[in-house]
Amino acid sequence: MQGNHSDKRTDTYHIVQTMASTSSRIGSFAATAAKDFDIHLLPWASVAACVSDDSSNDNVSKVGQAFCFLPLPVKTGLNVQINGYFEVSSNRRGIWYGADMDRSGRIRSVWNRLLLEDVIAPTFSYLCLVCSTYLGQQTRITHCGQLVLSKSHGIF
Repeated sequence: MQGNHSDKRTDTYHIVQTMASTSSRIGSFAATAAKDFDIHLLPWASVAACVSDDSSNDNVSKVGQAFCFLPLPVKTGLNVQINGYFEVSSNRRGIWYGADMDRSGRIRSVWNRLLLEDVIAPTFSYLCLVCSTYLGQQTRITHCGQLVLSKSHGIF
């Protein structure tokens, strides 16, 4: 019988998650957004890297995607999965962005930029450090966080 056969595939991920403190730049921004605009934001994100042996892998799990608890139709341009408390459009088809917005739209756009800069980039840097140790490789990670920031325009 064709079409009824499926192979089980298991992948292993290394996940790092971070929540910024209330005294940080993004934490202060979240407090102001809640007070002034009644927009409640959580400065939290996680980054996951597939560390499975890819000898039999078709690299589907290594194509970076953005999540806001559920998958978003956004590719990150990185080989990691990024899950964050992004501000998304009402139909969840995109992440808020753009400097030409006013009021709450602008707040949401700035929030997403701060989430990338203050939470996701350091989390990705730490993931690189941990994975290089975990995988027994001596790699330079000095530009790891900058890679996320340079790719951030592709995320939005």
